[in-house]
Amino acid sequence: MAQLLGGEVVEDPNNPKYYALAQESLEQYEEETGHRNLVVTVVKTATEQLDVGLIIRLVFEAKSLDQNYLLLCKSKILEPLDYMMGEPSIVDEINVDCERPLLR
Repeated sequence: MAQLLGGEVVEDPNNPKYYALAQESLEQYEEETGHRNLVVTVVKTATEQLDVGLIIRLVFEAKSLDQNYLLLCKSKILEPLDYMMGEPSIVDEINVDCERPLLR
């Protein structure tokens, strides 16, 4: 977890917490775009930054369940300061953008 105010800290992307947040981000992407049947395949990077709350940034890959296409997604998640005070984790805001990667 980020320890210094304002400092961005690289975290282990294999932590199940980040997979769950990536999946939550992907669900929001599905709601916003109308895409369906997507699943997170891997979380590539995860960082945390303490600011007005805990800011978590993720880069992850997703695919359609029928495997017709892949997506590269970036997500920014804000958890309010209440979370930092021992309250249950509450996601206040998720911003997510996904694109189809260029394949060679």
